[in-house]
Amino acid sequence: MIQEMDNHAVVVHYHIFKNGGSTIDYVLEREFHSHFTTLHGPQSTSWLNKSDLRDFLVAHPLIRAVSSHHLRYPTIRDEDIQVIDICMLRHPLDRLRSVYQYMRHRHAVEDDPLWKASKELSAPDFFRYCLEKHPAWVRNVQVDWLSSEDDHRSRLESALAELPNIALMGTLDLYDESLVTWEYILAPLFPGISFHYLPQNMTQSPWSGLSERLERFRQLCGKDLFDELLIANADGVQLFEAASAIVKARFKEREDAEHWLEEFRERNRRLEYQSRTSLRARVRNRLLNRNPPDFTFTSTGGAK
Repeated sequence: MIQEMDNHAVVVHYHIFKNGGSTIDYVLEREFHSHFTTLHGPQSTSWLNKSDLRDFLVAHPLIRAVSSHHLRYPTIRDEDIQVIDICMLRHPLDRLRSVYQYMRHRHAVEDDPLWKASKELSAPDFFRYCLEKHPAWVRNVQVDWLSSEDDHRSRLESALAELPNIALMGTLDLYDESLVTWEYILAPLFPGISFHYLPQNMTQSPWSGLSERLERFRQLCGKDLFDELLIANADGVQLFEAASAIVKARFKEREDAEHWLEEFRERNRRLEYQSRTSLRARVRNRLLNRNPPDFTFTSTGGAK
């Protein structure tokens, strides 16, 4: 729990869809309470830039943490507003697999052509459809997110140049290493802050590794389509690998890093146990205090 916020720093989460961001939002809302909010444009496809972010923060001076699906880089730097940006990246093909699963099983927006296609098409046909009709949706999405429209360099060069500037960099496959490092970085500004978590909005086992998930995706798509998607996302793979290297280096900079990682995971285990026991208690109390003629039990699986 944050002990004090006697500063004007603002944590800004650049929430890329299906990159583990719902769990980060869960943590930010828990830690910052009423000082946390979300920022989105008027349409689901809106893009917001640093001028929009600056206007919002000036208009809401008590906010200390913001999350947005619509904000794009570059962020505010070297100005009177101290922005501490969060960005979590993921292997692009692993992300595509997760997005497809989410759209097919949980997403429900009937006027969304991609949602409709995910319901009607098999995974291979869906991705072939996207490559032909919606290439921007399946090609180097995270590179576009981090690159600047005003940069004269290529999008990949622009995105790679942005990576070292990101205050709180993370990758999905180094999730705990990322978050425990963020605690250490933020502690001087927000004493007592903790990023221990319960996973939110998951479409996969938290224990499966990247190579295992990519192999399942290759089997699902077939070798030719998998290779085509891999080539289409070559820049995204390079960006992900560069981000992973930064995350590993920052994690190792902390003295006794492995000790603090295990301590962090122990906090996660305790939180998970408390959640399970609390849920069992609520269900038990409901059963004991139910009104039989009116009682209806509904099971809702998952947090997503």
